[in-house]
Amino acid sequence: MDLQYLKKLLKIFDDSTAEDLEIEEKGIKLKISKNKEDKSSGNSPIINLSGALPSNQSYQPQPVHAAPVPAPKEVNNEPKSESNSNLHEIKSPMVGTYYSAPSPDSEDFVKVGQKVTKGQTLCIVEAMKLMNEIESDINGEIVNILTSDKEAVEYNQVLFHIKPN
Repeated sequence: MDLQYLKKLLKIFDDSTAEDLEIEEKGIKLKISKNKEDKSSGNSPIINLSGALPSNQSYQPQPVHAAPVPAPKEVNNEPKSESNSNLHEIKSPMVGTYYSAPSPDSEDFVKVGQKVTKGQTLCIVEAMKLMNEIESDINGEIVNILTSDKEAVEYNQVLFHIKPN
């Protein structure tokens, strides 16, 4: 008996008016009963597997090993030559994917050292297949770009440091 077969069988049994089902195949006996007395469990069947393993075999649980997780990339949130106190931060208004250009073969919207004006598009953050242009809310100069193209960004993550004019 494979898992798909059992799932189909349980679905058919659950949808039927039958109270009990008993199947024996290749030394495996499956007995399923609908418990009408226990209202808390809804109409879920009770499953009793007997003889699931032939008597000459025993079940030995295998240890589960966690997959290695790569260390998170460190993002440098510190400006290169300015102190944070006089820099304006542009933050991501949503969780999404950061894009530095309008299309893969286009120039980046902005570069470090570039002057920007209020309302100028700095990047795009894609969220749920919607492209959201992130605009500057001040006039100034880009001091730091704190994320890379096609990188995931979090809500309120600082994307740019701008030195106000």
